[in-house]
Amino acid sequence: MSVRLAVAQLAADGPAAGEALGAWRDRLLTLATRAVAAAGEAGCGVVVLPEYTSGWQARLGPELADDEAGTLVGGLRAAARAAGIAVVVGVLVPASGDRARNLTLVIAPDGEVVGRYAKVHLYDAYGARESDLLDAGEPDRPLVVDMPTADGWVLRLGVVTCYDLRFPESVRALTDVAGGAPVDVVAVGAAWSGGPDKAEQLRTLVRARAIENTAYVALASQAGRGRVGGSAIVDPRGAVLAAVDDGADRGSRVGADAPVLAVATITGEELARVREASPVLRHRRYRVTPA
Repeated sequence: MSVRLAVAQLAADGPAAGEALGAWRDRLLTLATRAVAAAGEAGCGVVVLPEYTSGWQARLGPELADDEAGTLVGGLRAAARAAGIAVVVGVLVPASGDRARNLTLVIAPDGEVVGRYAKVHLYDAYGARESDLLDAGEPDRPLVVDMPTADGWVLRLGVVTCYDLRFPESVRALTDVAGGAPVDVVAVGAAWSGGPDKAEQLRTLVRARAIENTAYVALASQAGRGRVGGSAIVDPRGAVLAAVDDGADRGSRVGADAPVLAVATITGEELARVREASPVLRHRRYRVTPA
C-alpha cells in the first residue's frame, strides 16, 4: 500500500502594476498546471499546491477572489484529468458583498471536486488581519477525503490551512469531528509570512503535527517576497522525507520563478509500524469538540 506524493512550492503573486486581471489569472493557471503536470510525470498520485494559489499579496483584496467556475479551478480540473492525479489546492473565492473565503479544494483524478475546506483560523497576527476580508470556516466542518490509490489502498487525506497549524486541535478534529479512522496524510497549503524565526516555527509545527498524530504531513508553502517557502513531506515519526531546500527565514526565492516539487513515497505499512510502536491515538484521554 503506497502512493507517490508531491508538494509544489511556487509564488502566486498578485497582479503586477498595469497587468489585466485576465492575463494575470492566465499566468497563475500556467504556473499551477505546470506543477500538476510535473507531478504526474514523476509518477505521483497526489499533488498538494499552496494556499492562495489563486493569488496572494501582503494586503489581500476582493479582486484576488475568483469563483470555482473561473479560470484557475477549471484549468486545474482539466490538468488533474490530463495527468490522472488528485490535486489539493488553496484558492480565494467570493463570499457575500466584498468578502471572500479561503478554500482548499480536493480535485479527484477524474477532475471532479470531491472536497472543500474553508480555513477556520484566520491569520490576525504579526500585524496581518485576514479577517478584514475573509469569512472564517466553521470548526465543525473538517475535511477528510477517502482517496483510492492505484494499488487498492484507500488513503485518508485530511486538510488544514497555514495558520491552522498553530492549533493542534485542528488536526485532531480530522478524526474526532470528521469521524472514522485516523487520517493517513494531512495536506497543508500555506503562504507562511516571513520574519525572524518564522521559517523555523513552520518546520517545528509541521513535524509536531506529524509526530503527535502519527500521520504523514504534506506542506506546500508559497515562495516569493514576504513568504518563507519550506515545502516538505514529513513522515509519522517526524522525519523529513523530502523538502524544498531554501533555508530562508525572511523570504524564499526557490519556486518564485517556476514551481519546484518535493516528492516522496508514503506507505500504509509505515503508518501501521509507527502506530503500533507509538499508539498515542489509542491512549488519548481527551477528545476535540468544536467551540
